[in-house]
Parts: sequence; C-alpha cells; structure tokens
Amino acid sequence: MTSHLTLRQVVNEQILQDIQDKFSFATGLGAVIVDVEGTPITRPSRFSSFCLWLREHPEGLRRCIACDDIGGRTAMGQQEPYIYLCHSGLTDLAVPIIVNNKYIGAFLAGQVIREDHVDQTVEHITTRLHDLNLDPEMIRALLKDVEVLPY
Repeated sequence: MTSHLTLRQVVNEQILQDIQDKFSFATGLGAVIVDVEGTPITRPSRFSSFCLWLREHPEGLRRCIACDDIGGRTAMGQQEPYIYLCHSGLTDLAVPIIVNNKYIGAFLAGQVIREDHVDQTVEHITTRLHDLNLDPEMIRALLKDVEVLPY
C-alpha cells in the first residue's frame, strides 16, 4: 500500500496550506508544497510578483515545475534541505517530505536574491530567460521587489 502513497493521502491539503501560509508569514519567504513530479498541491504563499508573472507564461510555468521537481528530488537524494538556483536564477530551498522512507513531495521556499549576488542577478536572470521572449524591462521592474537575503 505505501509503495503508491501520495502526499494528498497522508495529509489534508488544507492543513498543508495552513502550515505553508504560517511559515511564509513568519519568514517572509515565498513557499509552495509540491508532489513527486514538482506539481504544486498547495496555493503559492507570498510568491514574488516576478515568480507569479513568470508562471503565467506556459513555458515559464513548465520550467518552474521542472525546477521544483529537480530541487525536491535532489533534497531527497541528499536526505537534507537543498539550496539552489532556480531555472531563472533566484535562490530557492527544497526540503523533502518523506514517509516510511519514501519521497512523496517537497516543501519549497525562497525566491530570493542572494546578497552576495545582487549586482549580477538582474542581468543573469534576463539572459537565462531570453529565449522565452519576455519583456526585459518587465523582468527588471519585477525583480526590484524580490527579497535580498544573505546566504
């Protein structure tokens, strides 16, 4: 039975949402809980305007989900939280959710710019997203509101 266990079977989605919302409120970080494929099972909490905007574009959303999938699986492989750059270049954190030694999802938080990378981040992100044909001025404007934190 546990070989096909899903996160939705283990914890009520509203309970997960409440935990996630409280975490985001307390830390100021954006957060979401995803299944084993990186697909969100909760509504995003405190996501940056930049990330919400990027997820409105089909290819941007696809890349975000793929990135969340990799972040969660990497955290699972390491059996500990994993800090990484998302596909666009923001810093994120993935924490695996494990039940009976089985990876069933991940808690993801972040969407911040590292304090030691602040000077290079805007151009780096614009370059990373160039092939999506997004408005570079909109990217720059939305990134102004992204939290800058030390590593």
